Amino acid sequence: MQADLQAKAQANAQAKARARELSAARQQERVQAVTPLLQFAEDALAAGNLADAHKDLAHIDTALAGGGVPEALRARLASVQAEVARLKGWQRWGGGRARDDLVQEAQTLATATTAALADPQQAAKLPVKQLADAIDDLRKRWKELDRLGGATNQTLWHAFDAALKICFEPVGAHLDQLKAKRKENLAARQQLIDALDAVQVEPAAQGGEAGGATAVPTAEPPDWRDAARALAHFQAEWRKLGPAEHTVPHKSRDALLARMQASVARIEAPLQQARGAAQRAREQLVARAVALRDEAAAQPHARDIVGRVRDLQEQWQHQARSLPLARQAENALWAEFKAATDAVFAQRDAVFHARDAELLANQAGREALIGRLEALTEQTPAAEFKRTLADVDAQWRQPVDVPRQQVAPLDARFRHARQAAQDILAGSAQRARRVRFDALLEKLTLCEQLEALGAVRDASSVPTVAHRPDVPDVPDVSAVPAVAHALAAPADLATRWAAAAPLQPAWEQAITARWQQAGAPPSKAAASAGPGALDGVLLQLEAALNLASPADLQAARRDMKLRAMKAALEGRNTTPAPSVEALTQAALRHAHPTSPQRERLHAVIKALRTHESTAP
Repeated sequence: MQADLQAKAQANAQAKARARELSAARQQERVQAVTPLLQFAEDALAAGNLADAHKDLAHIDTALAGGGVPEALRARLASVQAEVARLKGWQRWGGGRARDDLVQEAQTLATATTAALADPQQAAKLPVKQLADAIDDLRKRWKELDRLGGATNQTLWHAFDAALKICFEPVGAHLDQLKAKRKENLAARQQLIDALDAVQVEPAAQGGEAGGATAVPTAEPPDWRDAARALAHFQAEWRKLGPAEHTVPHKSRDALLARMQASVARIEAPLQQARGAAQRAREQLVARAVALRDEAAAQPHARDIVGRVRDLQEQWQHQARSLPLARQAENALWAEFKAATDAVFAQRDAVFHARDAELLANQAGREALIGRLEALTEQTPAAEFKRTLADVDAQWRQPVDVPRQQVAPLDARFRHARQAAQDILAGSAQRARRVRFDALLEKLTLCEQLEALGAVRDASSVPTVAHRPDVPDVPDVSAVPAVAHALAAPADLATRWAAAAPLQPAWEQAITARWQQAGAPPSKAAASAGPGALDGVLLQLEAALNLASPADLQAARRDMKLRAMKAALEGRNTTPAPSVEALTQAALRHAHPTSPQRERLHAVIKALRTHESTAP
């Protein structure tokens, strides 16, 4: 019995010990659970967040349900609860004041809004968005007071709400306008989609040619250019309507975007396939253009290169009109194609420029030949003249190409210059003739001057003799040109004689003999011959050259002509008449002629100078 009691007592003691251990464990669990919540509440109070502190206390109450407050936390928890109670009292008082302030702000805003709405100009300028933001801000602040647990009453709420409803009237009207605009925007977008849906992208069936009783339908390919244009127009107009997120009613937005994407995909997918084929065709054109560029570089003179490039350009234009690619791809391929074709034309231009340079060089060569002909003058030596003509003729006969428009002008210039040179060459004999006759006149004049000098000296040293008709007069010194100069410088006459050009032998012999005797006075033989001999020679020369004779000799000239005609008719003219050259030689031998005879002789020589049949 005693043993049973001891066992029971021991069991009770063990049970109590276990209960105490369990209670201690639970107490420790509550401490661990409440400690962080209590810390949160203290932190919220320190931050002035009464609502969070109140929530933390509620969580602590839940954690302590069914048990007491741990001794270690009791003082801290009591301090937090007391502070929360104190702050809630202040909050009720401050919340009432804050709500009064909110009501006052709302009513002030309502008064300003009502005044603005009363004036149409002010109403049009009313900042609706700022007004809406102010209304939202006031309502959020009221809700924040509710969240903080501040005191409220229905009177303040109704006053606050009524004021904000007045303020919301222009905002509501604005929202109604936005709603109407969104509906209009939605309708415009739907019209764009309808127009896009009407674009044909499938091959259109066409009736073919009838073969017997039935017609075989043919498929006409879609107009991809129109499809691309329609798609681009749709996308541009869609963008003009603004972002769908802000311009379309929210409830209709998803369905609208889904329909738009389906419509775009219906055109865009086959269009991309067609553009892929078109791009490959463009790439082939680029490859062909590059091949032509290389061929032109290897064969710059090929004649059909330009025509083939033109054909490629026409194909490119046709493909570009049929289906333009995406802008980036189109521009890139076009840049490659244009670079290749431009290179072909640049190479051809280089060939043409080289050809033009060659033609211009040939033209310059031709002009230089013409210039050599044009540089020939009467003063050019005969040998050099003929050598230049032969050289220019040989070079001109060499075939060279010149600019086409210069062929005729150059030929005309050459013919003119060649003819002018020929004329100069043909006239060289005449020029030489004139030079020799000029020399004859020069020597004749020198003889006359020297004869005049001799006559003057003789007259100054011999007594004056009475005039006799059969003796030649002493020459009139004043009538002879440059006698004064000859008297002053007789040595100059010899210098001029030596410098004069030679004549034909017969005339040179006659004039030289006269020169050698010119310084002496007239001989008796010459005086006995009288002037009649020279007059007869001059009459024959004047008749032969068809020159006029002096009036006092006209009868003698006619008589001479009649005698010649009579002799010719009677056949008695066995001796040929003297030639003009012989008559001239005879006239040149006569020294100390009279002034009229001297003038007649000079006239005869000047006539001989232009007489083609007489050689000097």
